Amino acid sequence: MELAEKLSSAYLACDYETQVRLLPHLISELTQLSVDMTSSKECIEILWRLLNVTRTASSVFRTYAFLPQAIIAADRCREIAEELDDPVAVSWSAYPRLHALIPDGAYRVAHRSGVKAASNLDDFRDGYALEIYGALVLTSSFAAAAAGRKAESEELINESASVASRVGEAGLRAGNFGPNNVKLHQMAIAIENKNYADTIKIAQGVDPKKIVAKSRRSIFWSRAASKVSRSRTAPARRPAVIGSLKNRSGRVSSA
Repeated sequence: MELAEKLSSAYLACDYETQVRLLPHLISELTQLSVDMTSSKECIEILWRLLNVTRTASSVFRTYAFLPQAIIAADRCREIAEELDDPVAVSWSAYPRLHALIPDGAYRVAHRSGVKAASNLDDFRDGYALEIYGALVLTSSFAAAAAGRKAESEELINESASVASRVGEAGLRAGNFGPNNVKLHQMAIAIENKNYADTIKIAQGVDPKKIVAKSRRSIFWSRAASKVSRSRTAPARRPAVIGSLKNRSGRVSSA
């Protein structure tokens, strides 16, 4: 589908203007197609596409800090998943809600919700379901850290790292879950726990060129600047290093 391909490209390029322009048309088109389809197989495929496009809409609302709208879009994801009557889809529909709750400071709710959604996939630990499980556990690991649940966060991040080593880079269909995203979350958790030396060590194992989404590459350089600002880098060199890293972040996000 042409609109879907354009939306994916816009997402990877951090082109939010194009995403905002395409999303209403694509959601309307997919919704109508799901009604018109006579084949149950084709209808399932369309509903899955609609679920992921609506997830993207929630992400865009969150990016612009429209958190109530992000929650509404996430709730629509849940409705679509229930229409699919698929346990994997229902668990996946929790993902955009977690990402809308975290910026609002609802860390404990996000942590509990994410763990519950992931546990509902215990009987579906293969293929796409395994990628979704990893993405849910990964998001829950940061929510747990932000909620001050360090031991639970460590257990969850280790589990997500184990899954990522098995599935590799899952791409957009699973929220960019994979080894690089796990490392970005490990950096975020280390910063949350004020373990700045660990953050630097983790960052050294990340290849920014392998981070497909530009937004995540920007996050990497921003977090790198954050860790250096709190590290023992020689004070005389610190401003120049931080400035260089922030400039890289800005160039990635605006390119």
